[in-house]
Amino acid sequence: MPSTIYIYSIFSNPLTRKALFLLLLLLFGVRPIYSQSVLLRDKGDGSVVPNVFIYDSDQARSVMSDSRGKADLSLFNEGDILVFQHPAYHTIQRSYRELLDNDWVIKLEGRTIDLDKLTITATSWRQSRDEVPNRIISLDPEQLSFYNPQTTADMLSSSNEVFVQKSQLGGGSPMLRGFSANSVLLVVDGVRMNNAIFRSGNLQNVISIDPNMLDDSEVILGPGSVIYGSDALGGVMAFHTLNPQRGSAEKANISGQLLTRYSSANQERTVHSRINVGLENWAFLTGVTYSSFDHLRAGGSYPDHYPDFGKRTHYVKRIHGQDSLVANKDPNIQNPSAYHQLNLSQKVRYSANDHLNITYGFHHSQTSDIPRYDRLTEPSEAGLRFGEWYYGPQKWTMHNLVVNLRHITQLFDHGRVSVSYQDYLESRHDRRFQDHWLRNRTESVDAYQASLDLDKQLTGRSSLYYGGEAVWNRVVSTANRECINTSQTVVQAPRYPSGGSDYRTFAGYLFYRHKLHESLSIKGGVRYSRVNVRADFSGESLSFYELPFSHITLNTGAVNGLTGISWAPGENWDLSFSASSGFRAPNVDDLAKVFDSEPGSVVVPNKDLEPEYARNLEASVGYKAGPFLHMELTGFHTWLDNAMVRRNYHFNGKDSIMYDGRLSNVLAMVNESAAVIYGGSARATAQWGRGWSASANYTITLGQDQQGVPLRHVPPAFGNASITYNTGKIKGSFYVNYNNALEKHNMAPCEQAKTHMYTHDGSPAWHTLNAMFSWNIHRTAEVSFGCENILDRHYRPYSSGISAPGRNFILSLRLNLDNQSNQFFSDESQRATAGKK
Repeated sequence: MPSTIYIYSIFSNPLTRKALFLLLLLLFGVRPIYSQSVLLRDKGDGSVVPNVFIYDSDQARSVMSDSRGKADLSLFNEGDILVFQHPAYHTIQRSYRELLDNDWVIKLEGRTIDLDKLTITATSWRQSRDEVPNRIISLDPEQLSFYNPQTTADMLSSSNEVFVQKSQLGGGSPMLRGFSANSVLLVVDGVRMNNAIFRSGNLQNVISIDPNMLDDSEVILGPGSVIYGSDALGGVMAFHTLNPQRGSAEKANISGQLLTRYSSANQERTVHSRINVGLENWAFLTGVTYSSFDHLRAGGSYPDHYPDFGKRTHYVKRIHGQDSLVANKDPNIQNPSAYHQLNLSQKVRYSANDHLNITYGFHHSQTSDIPRYDRLTEPSEAGLRFGEWYYGPQKWTMHNLVVNLRHITQLFDHGRVSVSYQDYLESRHDRRFQDHWLRNRTESVDAYQASLDLDKQLTGRSSLYYGGEAVWNRVVSTANRECINTSQTVVQAPRYPSGGSDYRTFAGYLFYRHKLHESLSIKGGVRYSRVNVRADFSGESLSFYELPFSHITLNTGAVNGLTGISWAPGENWDLSFSASSGFRAPNVDDLAKVFDSEPGSVVVPNKDLEPEYARNLEASVGYKAGPFLHMELTGFHTWLDNAMVRRNYHFNGKDSIMYDGRLSNVLAMVNESAAVIYGGSARATAQWGRGWSASANYTITLGQDQQGVPLRHVPPAFGNASITYNTGKIKGSFYVNYNNALEKHNMAPCEQAKTHMYTHDGSPAWHTLNAMFSWNIHRTAEVSFGCENILDRHYRPYSSGISAPGRNFILSLRLNLDNQSNQFFSDESQRATAGKK
């Protein structure tokens, strides 16, 4: 009875009744539009064309073809003229009648060079790239399938414009413009992946994203706080997973893919499969990926001046209940580094009508134990410091419900509501060499997010984007010590406050775009964010550490802005300029963590820590020298105020304390008054003849704090050069990746202290020669093969605790199945049966 009364009281409210009436009117009072999907094919060989951007003439609505070349046109009206755009094909326009006459199949004619700018996501909506003043790195499905990256971290690295650090094989921490870890933002289908315990040290969470279930991805360089809020100082990595594709009333849309891949350097064995079932109103997409990686083999050709750099001569093995140092038969095998991983994805899409789409997404990733290789190679007087150091299974689960509404009202033309929940579980386990006690630390995070994004086309040349977001994270941290001989356990101080921690943010943003002329557009936006953090040290934290406080609270806000201009003064030139600001509020990891950062040092909480702020200027110029050459140069300068950096600290008046049985130097995250980061990138592409192309890019970043001390996440200059031949059916590429040296005195103090990871001079320069090939045997089958690090160089990227793969042979087979391929196999089967008769 009480629940009945409660429900009655809700519906008796006049405001509630009006809201329900408006919702029903929006859902069912709209006129149907397109209900078909279009198939994009190459006019030459008939192969499907993914990553084609389709938008109306006003650029108010847009979609993109998926990896099977299909795009759902339900967002458009019958009277719209649609534009089909892809950098490798001529841009065309088609009306509804023309699409109908061609049975919803569009054939694109190839072009000689990548001249057009892609449509990208620099706001919550897609827009023309030539109107975006930021530097954008686009990663499309074609690039993904060709280079065959093992993980999403490797996929980012394959762009040759994102530097990726690895502490172990099962990892990968992207560095963007001198920022990394919790100062760059990971976004999956519009949902923040960063949580309250993302640390300032290197992270490996990006490997939880399945690269085989991605439709396309973008890296937006520079502060992105106006759209995305806290953490987006160095940039935003936005990943878009595949969407279920609908069928029709007459025919279901059934398609799928099967991928199997082998890599020799770590004996990788990956199997991926997915299937799409699309009905008239419902569509389902299911994907499964399993990967197994053995111990990684590094290169056998060592640098001339460092013949023993990175060699694994011994490792720890448990023999008769005792730790023993065992000689490594092959010092290039980095033992232990093996692990395996499982990814599951399920998306369900319901189209109530052609204006309303509801999509539910489920993503789950789980690894095995992952050995922390950099810690397992730390030396000591006994030989090695640790007998065991591994991450427990890293588990990530995301549930995401998205409602997209296309309906022209006075307030908006397009509305997007997203509600998500993420469950993170991670753990760390370490034991000193010949010690019987294993320390176990486990953290779990429940992350909730709700967001509303609206856009309104004010005139034919101007649009308004606005919305809001709320985030809540709950952190629970536990720890114990376990005797590996007796299984006895004792309570241990956890990594984070034992009483639990909460992290909350609330924000609203406004973004405006105006096209002054066909060649000139301006943009501007503002966002206000409020951040609240509370960490409770009651319980084990207080009993183990003599903390001068029982809890830490933070309540702060920030206003961030962005303005930019894009100008094409002629057919051959593109110019852009932007000024932006960003901020990062301290999270639970910054404020309240206790851990050992490196041998002999311990990081303690700092209750006086404040947010850091970034101001950024960026300019870019692009030049097209005729139809064959395109060059682009970008420069940036970032001023970081109140920068959060790790420095020597006094805890209860002491500069050293006992931690984990060892007298350790005290460090803490503190606010420096200023730091600067600056640099730039250059990129050039050229095409000639029939199918030949070449490209080169170079990235350099420099940075230091106000005392002139180098910043930790500023990598050495790096780049890539390649030459490619592509006929459509056969594609081959020979490329060089290279990295400059970083001398020891130019490294951050915390990096200099990791002597086991570097040579006595610092981080050596390196380069690799590589080759990749793919062959489309049939439009349903593709074979890829290649060799990375052909010369078998032994090298270790800056800040990495594990050496990179040596000579690595890669072989993969990809099968794509759709309704037409099913018909093809059915016809072939019938012909074979008829032949036998």
